[in-house]
Amino acid sequence: MGSWNTLHHFDDRKFYSEIVPDLKNDGQLLHKYFNSKFAKRILYRREDTIDKEIAEIIKFSRFLDKDFKLHETLYEIMTREKTSTNRIQILLKNVFRMKEILRMLMERLS
Repeated sequence: MGSWNTLHHFDDRKFYSEIVPDLKNDGQLLHKYFNSKFAKRILYRREDTIDKEIAEIIKFSRFLDKDFKLHETLYEIMTREKTSTNRIQILLKNVFRMKEILRMLMERLS
């Protein structure tokens, strides 16, 4: 079989000058897109869920930083210092995993 190569063009200037401000506000472009014939044909969305989906996208977008690259809460979670509670949870997971491995080995040996 052959390989498939795809080239995607992305106008980052247009994205940051038009799309990001729309996502930070009320999402008129999203409403326009989701309610277009094209979107209805390819997205297979139910009419009664479109507004909820748009609201979730806008809600998520508002948590992104001013550069629209980092989600504040997710970044805090990823970069936080591990506490002793986190270490204990990791240790317990590893102990449980080791118990399972030992149990499997014992079953195979008997």
